[in-house]
Amino acid sequence: MPIPTRAQLDELRRSFSGDIIEPQSPGYDDARRVWNAMFDRRPALVVRPTSVADVQAAVRFGRERDLEIAVRGGGHSAVGHSTTDGGLVIDLARMNEVNVDPARRLARTGGGALLGHLDLAAQDAYYDRAKESLA
Repeated sequence: MPIPTRAQLDELRRSFSGDIIEPQSPGYDDARRVWNAMFDRRPALVVRPTSVADVQAAVRFGRERDLEIAVRGGGHSAVGHSTTDGGLVIDLARMNEVNVDPARRLARTGGGALLGHLDLAAQDAYYDRAKESLA
């Protein structure tokens, strides 16, 4: 897989508001690490989008450069699908918003939300609704 050039990375930075982590960046080893240590891979880039537009820009960047793309939600893939060697990891951890509508019994989450995020938001919504009914 071709390694992105400095000019290509600069182009990505113009359309991407999240973090772009290269192998020489501080924190790269933490950014590439996944839960299952059997998969000790070294992606060419790890990006952490903050919006749908960022995800679109990252996917477009990877496709245009023929990079293998791995998407990481929680990083708990037992078989290593959330990382890649030499490719692009799109880490959704910063997109962890959770909205709970207890009346409709509906929750919407971002791609990086973990069960703990959902659990806390559901509890908060439940208690908020309970307080409203007591008032």
